[in-house]
Amino acid sequence: MANTSLDQIVEFLQKAIIELEESRSIQETAPAPKDNGSSVAGELAKLKSLLDAGVLTQEEFDDQKAKIIG
Repeated sequence: MANTSLDQIVEFLQKAIIELEESRSIQETAPAPKDNGSSVAGELAKLKSLLDAGVLTQEEFDDQKAKIIG
């Protein structure tokens, strides 16, 4: 049972890392729209969940947040 939980955590983290890398590459090529509040809120929520999961450091979170907010 512990292995199943560990496998699920690893799978979650792998997906989160992939999403973060995709998000970073998208942000580098096209900045987030400044007038779409729901999109910005969604991105911030994703970043917060990555921070809470330990995937991002506080510094990485703050950097990404600054890019999204503009």
